[in-house]
Amino acid sequence: MISNSASPLNILIWTITGIVSMASLLGNGFITVVQGQQWLKNRKILTCELLLISLSTTRFVMQLCTSVNAVVYHITSETSLDPYKEVDSYIIWLFFNMASLWCGTWLSVFYCVKITNFANRVLLWLKPRINMLAPRLLGMSLVIFSMSFLLPLVEYLGHKKWGNQTGTLPGSANH
Repeated sequence: MISNSASPLNILIWTITGIVSMASLLGNGFITVVQGQQWLKNRKILTCELLLISLSTTRFVMQLCTSVNAVVYHITSETSLDPYKEVDSYIIWLFFNMASLWCGTWLSVFYCVKITNFANRVLLWLKPRINMLAPRLLGMSLVIFSMSFLLPLVEYLGHKKWGNQTGTLPGSANH
């Protein structure tokens, strides 16, 4: 028998999850808004600020998708959930998760090159050029992961378009 009342542990877990999600949304949203205003005001942006805006924006959208999906999943009854809608939100989350990982990686590389003090041939060549290379590397990374994301997305959308609602999704283990 399933009880409609939530256990104290579930309430605690949902409270902590809600607080962390709100902190993430507020923090990343704040960074995006403040840096975006500076960009519009000055009509130029530093490389580190561009990387920071990219990272905070992707993290904000990813956290928003995750939070909305969790709330919708737990509010609606499981019988009314369409498995394809869940996959839709997962695809959006996956896209922004990949974008966030790329942005975070390039931000780490940028700061690592900026703060290193030892003499290495590659670092000595890269240090004066990193401000020019970082936006290009970020752009190339976004294009590469978008292109690699495109094939599974087209396959999924084609599968969904033709209305195969009874079969398994492309790429699932249950072929």
